[in-house]
Amino acid sequence: VKGSIYCGGIAGDNAGTIENCTVDGSSQIIGADYGKTVSGAYSIGGIVGDNTGTITNCTNYASVSALKSAGQQKPGNGIGGIAGMCHEAQKTISGCVNYGEISAPDYSQVGGIAGRINPKITLEDCRNEAPVTGGARTGGIAGAISTESAVSGCTNAGNVSGAEDVGGIVGYTDTMKQGSRVGSSTVQDCINLGSVSGE
Repeated sequence: VKGSIYCGGIAGDNAGTIENCTVDGSSQIIGADYGKTVSGAYSIGGIVGDNTGTITNCTNYASVSALKSAGQQKPGNGIGGIAGMCHEAQKTISGCVNYGEISAPDYSQVGGIAGRINPKITLEDCRNEAPVTGGARTGGIAGAISTESAVSGCTNAGNVSGAEDVGGIVGYTDTMKQGSRVGSSTVQDCINLGSVSGE
């Protein structure tokens, strides 16, 4: 499966519910701008490229990669073993496992399960078993999580490497302050078993 944006092994763009689905290891998910933009590909995932719905008990065995093209001027973002980008508050990714290697060294927000999680989304009880290679904001479970989102009960067993903001579970967590209101993202009850390296 190849695409510039919204590229996934089951769905490019999910606004509903995807559950109990598997992407076979003979598949490859490849993101590149293919001359369409100068910003690189984005929202590339093993199960779903761009997610505004719910993903439950899904497994990805396919490799997920994002390639840099000759005309690309900025890094693309949102590359994940299960979902590339996750939007829409109160949605959940749960019980998912990734076995496919993630390779996107010229991209940011790269994760074994999800590349980027936007505000008020929960990622729980997921596991990554494969190596994850990205640029900035790279994590074994999620590359970056936004305000008031949560990652809980997850395990990473893959080695993680990136440029900056690199973590065994999450590469980057965000906090927002708006007047007297402060919102922060949380990571709890997670285990990292892989090595972590950054520049």
